[in-house]
Amino acid sequence: MGESSFTYPMVTVVSVSYNVCEEAAATIESVLNQNYPNIEYIIVDNVSTDGTLDIINRYSSKINHLIVEKDAGTYDAMNKAVKLAKGEWIWFMNMGDRLPANANLMREIFSNQFPSEVKVIYGNTFVEADDLKYHKKFNAQIAKNIKFGIVHLNHQSMICRASCFDTIGCFETHDLKIKSDAFWLSKLFYTFGSSSFYYVNKILAHYNETGLSSNPANFKKMHAEDVFILKSMDKKWQLFLLQVNWFFKLIRIQLFFVLKKQSSLFSLYRKLKYNTPNGRN
Repeated sequence: MGESSFTYPMVTVVSVSYNVCEEAAATIESVLNQNYPNIEYIIVDNVSTDGTLDIINRYSSKINHLIVEKDAGTYDAMNKAVKLAKGEWIWFMNMGDRLPANANLMREIFSNQFPSEVKVIYGNTFVEADDLKYHKKFNAQIAKNIKFGIVHLNHQSMICRASCFDTIGCFETHDLKIKSDAFWLSKLFYTFGSSSFYYVNKILAHYNETGLSSNPANFKKMHAEDVFILKSMDKKWQLFLLQVNWFFKLIRIQLFFVLKKQSSLFSLYRKLKYNTPNGRN
């Protein structure tokens, strides 16, 4: 079957922004540079005041929907886009992160139709953290990406079928400010099973590791959100294991902060942890 007779599904790409003027252009251009015939692009901005909106407006003719209004956080903004999206698939690529330079990435992913049981397509992430860059490769078996009963993926490196939000609902915004995507993915896994996740061995996103979930100062809050997720899903055994692990993690966090004060030792630690400063599989 030739490409002329093949219909690519519409993919809605969503970028959430707030005062990210230095990163906005790179994110937007990474989306617009895709050689894909059926993209809907939605940007939701929390009334930025640093010039971000000036940059976004430069691309206004190529943005399908721009929402500029106060929100209650990243997931609230993502929910607004979900309700507006017309695409069969939704890809969250928030400002500061970006699609890889491969202009044909979307064509490669959607060159064949996915069976209806596939609800999430996920791939790998190229992480950029200060002067350290590395390749974060997820496991092809979704069960091996589950820790304490919670599915862990980078939401920038996953593409969700839009119809899932009708079944699972939107992202929780009241009790979860950092890990609502993990809760949503976990609910999807326990509703549809492992066959609903499809792995592609490609880097789907360049992720800027400066967000809330990457800051050790937020680890206590993240633990509390993990507890909320497991209680909500009635995972008593996993909750017990999580609490035991938290005791040892507290010790590691304290050691991490001590180590970080020694720049040379911290640099060595990072290089050893990730094999090389240039990346790892």
